[in-house]
Amino acid sequence: MKNSLQFILILFVVILSGFKDGTTSKVTSLTSANEAADVVTSDFSVAVKWELDGFKMPESVYASPNHKWLYVSNTNGAEPGFISRVSKDGVIDNLNWVTGLTAPTGSDIYKNTLYVADQKQVHLINLDNGNITKSYTANEAGSLNDLTINQKTGQVFISDVPGGKIYTIENDKLVVWLQSDKIPFPNGVLVEGNTLVVANYGLKNGEGLLRKEWKPKDFGALYNIDITSKKVELITSSDKKGVFDGVTSINGTLLASSNPTGQLFTFTDSESYLIDTSIKGLADINSDGTTIYAPYFYDNKLVAFTPVPWDRITTKEEYILKGADNYYGDAGGESIATSDGIIMGNFGGQELSGTWDWQGEYFCRTSTLGTMDLGSDCIQIDVTPTKMRLILNKGTGMSVVYDKKKDPQITILSSFKIKPEKIDFFKKKMLANQDVVRKEKGTLEMKLYQDQNTPGNFIVFGIKESKKTLQSHTKAVDKRGIADQVESALVEAPKTLFLTNKKPLPTYNFSKTDVNNNEVILFSIFNVKEEYKEEFIAQLTKHTELTRAEEGNIRFDFYSTKDNEFVLQEHWKNKEAGAFHRKQEYAQETNSIMKKAVIDGTQQVFFVNEIEN
Repeated sequence: MKNSLQFILILFVVILSGFKDGTTSKVTSLTSANEAADVVTSDFSVAVKWELDGFKMPESVYASPNHKWLYVSNTNGAEPGFISRVSKDGVIDNLNWVTGLTAPTGSDIYKNTLYVADQKQVHLINLDNGNITKSYTANEAGSLNDLTINQKTGQVFISDVPGGKIYTIENDKLVVWLQSDKIPFPNGVLVEGNTLVVANYGLKNGEGLLRKEWKPKDFGALYNIDITSKKVELITSSDKKGVFDGVTSINGTLLASSNPTGQLFTFTDSESYLIDTSIKGLADINSDGTTIYAPYFYDNKLVAFTPVPWDRITTKEEYILKGADNYYGDAGGESIATSDGIIMGNFGGQELSGTWDWQGEYFCRTSTLGTMDLGSDCIQIDVTPTKMRLILNKGTGMSVVYDKKKDPQITILSSFKIKPEKIDFFKKKMLANQDVVRKEKGTLEMKLYQDQNTPGNFIVFGIKESKKTLQSHTKAVDKRGIADQVESALVEAPKTLFLTNKKPLPTYNFSKTDVNNNEVILFSIFNVKEEYKEEFIAQLTKHTELTRAEEGNIRFDFYSTKDNEFVLQEHWKNKEAGAFHRKQEYAQETNSIMKKAVIDGTQQVFFVNEIEN
């Protein structure tokens, strides 16, 4: 099931333009229930406590303050499902603790027995030995999903998402407890006192559960059902906020996950708060009162989150200190609002640009995406050390949460064609500029190359440690007027490529500047047909690893641009090393793939000499 990707992209753009069997390290010291209670009101953020992979399509996790283990239900695709037992500090105690299941999902514990929903069955599992002691079957059910138990009475509630029903166990068999038109796709269930909270996945609107996409008008809601009277009441603050999967509570605060959008929400009767946005597949969450546990169905992992407070930004000075000059976003794109009032970024291959200022307590922006005018808005800003939340219309509109991004290295390749009579002049100017750039903060590499076969062709190749240092570099170059100084030497305007290293080598010595004329250096630039792109990248990834292992290789990198343009950078000790490389079986395999993958007429090969003072 998919949510509307277009909706998510637009939401991302509108707001941002307003501007693995092991654990990760702990990022918070909040570990006690008392400390968590201090953070958890109705609105808070989350920080990753640990992350654990190795599961097989995990759909649900059991957690409780009264039990030391977590139990993860692995649906495992077409293969038999199983349950894993995991410690609360993120270690798998037994990956296959219970096996022989079909596709287990929601679970709960009552009197030393784990109850687990498993398609058309509910299994009772002895916690002491992991043995199934009893099973109940409902052949008429579509697919039983989540399960919760009233700890005072022992009554069990099980949701049937495609069947639109909620089951219970009566007289030693599974029976329908409730079916309501208001809840066509009941998913997550949770007992709170004498109330059953039900997360409705979405609305039918003339379509079934397995539709191509879920549009905002189809989003679901949470409902309170009085267990005695079976009266169904909408939690109005949750209406059409997400495509809801799991529902739980932490210190009295209701929490729900939206599976296709990867969002976490908290709800009161009158208010809703978006507390986190991660990735698609956020399934049936749970909590032990201190930590929130989230299985990610498609990424085969379990993540533990600790509640952390939001820091509301109310002044320009605060924003510059805590939010400006950092990239925020997700896989769909990212943007930055600089401390001097500039907005820039990229979404869906389109350039984002704009300006911002501060008015009262709000970040106010005007921006464009490509040729589209995004208009203006004033936005409430909340931050943590790792996230930013933006709420449109001065905190009354839509909200999104984005991760602070690590500022990536930027690789630049610029090619120049120079008039024959101006070659020496151009080299002198560019070498002088090279000396200055190498001393700039954030410069990892800066080199000038001259084509051996066509002396008027030059390549300037550089790597900056981040986008921010590239921006500073660009301003410095403009201030020195380098472009104006060499303009008279140009045959045509230079071409500049911004490259992504597809397999970076962190240990490469960027400072190497000595020149050995026996060495062979070349750049290949070409475009790849879309239908061969995936195969080509896979082969070049393998090719790169094997090439770097050759004794005669000094450097081998391959880069890409957003337009399916690729660059190969090769550096060999001598001609013999290059000839040996070309005879290798994997190199010949790469050559065969390139013959069919490279677009005719696009390939340029430059054998170059490195130029130094």
